[in-house]
Amino acid sequence: MCAVVIAGDGTWLATASGTDQTVRFWDPATATQIGILKGPTGRVTALAIAPDDAWLATINDDSEGTIRIWDRETSTLTRTFAAGRRVNSALAIAPDGAWLATADYGDGTIRIWDPAAGMQTATITGHTAGLAGMAIAPDGTWLATRSTYDGTVRIWDTAVDVQAANLTSQAGRVSALGIAPDGMWLASGDVYDTKVRILDTATGEETATLTGHTGRVSALAIAPDGKWLAVGDFDGKVRICDKATGALTRTFTESTGHVSALAIGPDGKWLAAGDGLDGRVRIWNSDTGKQACNPIEPIIPIARVSALASAPDGRWLAIGYGAIYDSEDDVYDSEDDVYDYRLVQIWDPGTRSRINTLSGKTDNVSALAIAPDGRRLAVGGGQDGRVEIWDPATSTLISTLTGHTRQVTALTVTPDGTLLATAAYDRTLRIWDMVSGQAVTMMRTDTVPAACAWMPDGAGLIAGSEHGIHFFEFHPR
Repeated sequence: MCAVVIAGDGTWLATASGTDQTVRFWDPATATQIGILKGPTGRVTALAIAPDDAWLATINDDSEGTIRIWDRETSTLTRTFAAGRRVNSALAIAPDGAWLATADYGDGTIRIWDPAAGMQTATITGHTAGLAGMAIAPDGTWLATRSTYDGTVRIWDTAVDVQAANLTSQAGRVSALGIAPDGMWLASGDVYDTKVRILDTATGEETATLTGHTGRVSALAIAPDGKWLAVGDFDGKVRICDKATGALTRTFTESTGHVSALAIGPDGKWLAAGDGLDGRVRIWNSDTGKQACNPIEPIIPIARVSALASAPDGRWLAIGYGAIYDSEDDVYDSEDDVYDYRLVQIWDPGTRSRINTLSGKTDNVSALAIAPDGRRLAVGGGQDGRVEIWDPATSTLISTLTGHTRQVTALTVTPDGTLLATAAYDRTLRIWDMVSGQAVTMMRTDTVPAACAWMPDGAGLIAGSEHGIHFFEFHPR
């Protein structure tokens, strides 16, 4: 016997056998069998009874991991759908019966299903090994899962649906990513070649390739009107490309090292480029191609610009600094460095004057993101994976987000400013409530996500890694 479940009213119970492939109903008062379900192929691995006791669900250890829905009164099979996995170790039905969850014994993936439609509606990842148990809270607002292999019990918010899909696997190792203001297309740069690819966000089809770059792509930014984009190279050049024609219209060549970060003003009239070697930030007039002012000099010796972000109104520019890595070791060790890289500077790009300096506990800043109202600035960095939320006007630390176990690689805020997405070397993408600082959900990836960006409607998150570009559909319930 592999499962025993008691009906909600306590008048009967169901048992599943791994030997004779049956589910039997029993009267606990008389210890007599009162019904039987026959027909499954493969042993029953999980069993659950609906809250109203009118139906029950079973999972079988067959080639498809089949989920079957049965009518309790007639003992008839009413619906069958394939889970797509051979071994599902746990099954639970929501208190209202509107959805059910299955757990994968192999990789620990949790899948949410609509039993009426027989469709999968969401995927939850986070466990690193198979699951041994699962339970849904009485009010249905959270789900608990247990894995004996990764040694954790995790609590999940069921008010959020995340569905993952590969947008394309042909984009190479993505080093930079940007989404057009209308969400119709995106641009991606590859760390291994000099091309920028334009992809249709609906189909994943590559619609254009921008060439003419002599260095590998290191940074990318799309103009607010979507008509042009700026591409930074590892050879220190910034190139302006026309989106409609793909033509190279202008090249800026003042950097001494590689272009490590780009930011475009909200009116598209200026462009800031960070240098990954000398730590300077150069601001260009995007129409004339001339530098608008002298470069902004770093106040830290041997620092590199690691991140840039422009305020929504263009009145200030945030600059994040990091250490220059040893070419033989791409991991920064703060204990070996005498300088303090826990700095983000706020500058006025018009007057080239420093407004504020933020100095927190996030060393070696790796990513920045600004809320649409400009009142919150997210700062990522450091080997502990922390993300700090700051008030840039007052230099006040508002909150610290902890959950990542390795350095953050990218940050992005939804257009309405409510959610923050973070990507990190721990191969996870996490979504946070920007105001409360609470974690909303987490997605595990099979490789390090190097870049991420929200779709304009906030319902989808695009992430780029060495395996291509992936789309996560996000639906808070």
